[in-house]
Amino acid sequence: MGHFIPTHTTARTEVTTQLFVLYIISQHGIPTTLISVRDPKFTSKLWKEQISLLGTKLAMSSAYHPQTDGQTKRLNQIVEQLLRAACKDEISKWCLHLHILEFAYNNATHAATGQTSFFLYYGRHPLTPQEPTASATVQPAYDFITTMHQLWDRTHKRLLDIQQQQKRQADRHRTDHTITIGDQVLLDSRNLDISHLPSKLQPHFCGPFLVEAQTILV
Repeated sequence: MGHFIPTHTTARTEVTTQLFVLYIISQHGIPTTLISVRDPKFTSKLWKEQISLLGTKLAMSSAYHPQTDGQTKRLNQIVEQLLRAACKDEISKWCLHLHILEFAYNNATHAATGQTSFFLYYGRHPLTPQEPTASATVQPAYDFITTMHQLWDRTHKRLLDIQQQQKRQADRHRTDHTITIGDQVLLDSRNLDISHLPSKLQPHFCGPFLVEAQTILV
């Protein structure tokens, strides 16, 4: 299940913790394992200590890990595109629309599973907002339902467009390699501090290094 949570890039660890409790723990309970990217909020001593006291194992993604970083970036791009489609007339109210966007995202079929996140989590498909078929005696009520349906419709259509774009743009030439403990690997030197070597003599890759542990499965 995806959760779209309004916050700020400058939010302190304490605020992030409150959001984690409000949106994640309150709905799903305390996780046994938490995988996160290496944002300063999640590498701070306070965050690590809190997660440890909850009894949750904290698994950080590998530094410069393209799969994890790519997944995070793609989801952020999806949210941004959905917001643009949903809030084109009310940009300042973007945070009010996040819950409908989250609903649409979780009710979209994902290629990896062939199912929606909603169905996999609840075992059923939800009812979705429909356009009112009868006139209302209270106009604000009619306007509210109509607006919600229009927002859902725009978001759902945009999500389908995004999925088609991603399918067309997928890297057909990429070959995934499963790395396991005991393998030997080379590290891309662009992400290593080898400034002590002359720039023209710096190797493109360093190693080989023996894989001794696996911190994340993608």
